[in-house]
Amino acid sequence: MKVDSLKFLNTAHSLIFAKDDQENQAITLPEAEDVQKQVEISQEGGCRVPPFVPYTATVPWHTGSRNLFSRFFPRYGNYCGPNYSSGRESGSLHWDKPPTDWLDYCCYRHDMGYDTLDQAKLHDADKKFLNCLQNIPESEKITSLGQTYRNLYVLGLERFLIPYRDFLVKKIDEGKRSRETPPEMIVQQQRNGANLNRSNIN
Repeated sequence: MKVDSLKFLNTAHSLIFAKDDQENQAITLPEAEDVQKQVEISQEGGCRVPPFVPYTATVPWHTGSRNLFSRFFPRYGNYCGPNYSSGRESGSLHWDKPPTDWLDYCCYRHDMGYDTLDQAKLHDADKKFLNCLQNIPESEKITSLGQTYRNLYVLGLERFLIPYRDFLVKKIDEGKRSRETPPEMIVQQQRNGANLNRSNIN
């Protein structure tokens, strides 16, 4: 009897990673630059993608106006699109649908990285997403629609999202440092900055 190893892995993992078992949320998958070392054939898309591991999210779906606004953005595969994972935008937080191709795999990994409220981790997820998009193997055939999505994602990440989160993370870090710095030291730093500006003018 021939055993489908991918289905066996997914079934076993679903039993182990129960939805309410928060201790088993740390799932390690290969990075974009390492994924060619271990690949499987996706049963849905027919493209070579890394092994799929079901995942249970901890951050709930967006609701209200944010959920409504996200529906105006186009979707691709099972994971590409805001507030859209495992082919849905509400309901179960258990992601059980595998990515349809490499582009969808990058979105899947990005969605996992976005399962947090920490801005620094979100910033890191955006940079890894960009790296994944830029390192899709040339041998993988992405549809013309997929190539359009990929180009739009790269443009949006480079021109807007990554610079925005970089600015946001810096502001958060500055706020943390100011709360940890004694008031007298802050005054001294401001005086030093003022003196430096005067010397530059002179």
